[in-house]
Amino acid sequence: VAKVGADGSISIWNSNDSATMRSADIIVDIVGYFPAAASMGALSPARVLDTRSSGNLNAGGSLEVPVLGRGGVPSSGVGAVIVNLTVTGTNADGYLTTWPTGQPRPNASSLNFAAGQTVANLVVAKVGADGSISIWNSNDSPTMSNVDVLVDVVGWFST
Repeated sequence: VAKVGADGSISIWNSNDSATMRSADIIVDIVGYFPAAASMGALSPARVLDTRSSGNLNAGGSLEVPVLGRGGVPSSGVGAVIVNLTVTGTNADGYLTTWPTGQPRPNASSLNFAAGQTVANLVVAKVGADGSISIWNSNDSPTMSNVDVLVDVVGWFST
């Protein structure tokens, strides 16, 4: 999440603090914006999904995660949730994508992972009309595998 400057742009800086630093390719995906009048509610982290106890997410599969009214998120007036999205049990490189349930899946990753990694990323996810977010496990190669996914809500934005 980045604040937009008066000229309508954001700045990105690549540090230069060691002799081994070099240039980097950067990809920026714009996945939404918040109106100036939107309010944010911070929460103590609350787990709303842990597939380690309910069955993992198949390669190329998706699941819906109800978030409204759970973990301290209000049951109405919420446009997006802030979640800590974690993947574990990875056997191949891949990524997870989040989006509002009931809408088309975007062509952007929310969390990238390598084989053998347990990794987390803070994600702002728009909530679907049914009060849920959807999560998809990529299937870009024949080596893709099932993964376990954890979702902790840590905040929300008003509609």
